[in-house]
Amino acid sequence: MRDFSWVQDTQITAAADEADINAWLFPAGTFQPPPAPGVVLVGAHPLAGTSTWATLLGMETADVAPSYAPIVGVCRSTVPGIAAAKKLMAQVGPERVLAFLIVADAPAALPSQVTRELKVLGGGVPVVMVPWVNALRNADFTDTTTVPPKVLVRIKASLTGHSVPLPGMKETQTPTTKDN
Repeated sequence: MRDFSWVQDTQITAAADEADINAWLFPAGTFQPPPAPGVVLVGAHPLAGTSTWATLLGMETADVAPSYAPIVGVCRSTVPGIAAAKKLMAQVGPERVLAFLIVADAPAALPSQVTRELKVLGGGVPVVMVPWVNALRNADFTDTTTVPPKVLVRIKASLTGHSVPLPGMKETQTPTTKDN
């Protein structure tokens, strides 16, 4: 019978040599893993309100959906806006879209065709309705006082309820305001 015990010792020695080489090539503290990607707001179409809501929510925005991060889509509450949202979701895949902000197009109630399209979109991804805020039409974004605090808190709570991490909030924290 042949003795093959030397094979195991060679593999252990090779692994130890490889660890020594890695320690020599990459001394402790020289290699840092890349930071975890944050959630990015992506507009489904031009003038969706992406930069406005990114400013108000303190989130990053991108013109094109990045391949490295989960996204929250933004669109207007119109039939073409919702069609663009469906197209964006098809392009990036529904597993990467955490939610869609549907920004009100007008202060009136939604037309029935828009309501039907929202139900279809909502079947694939969580939908967060953003109400009409007249103060945003001519807003300068030096601060967030242009949006009523209750509206902003409600939108943040909806997003965190759909597992969207917001900047400055712990995962278990729910947005609150003194005006509730």
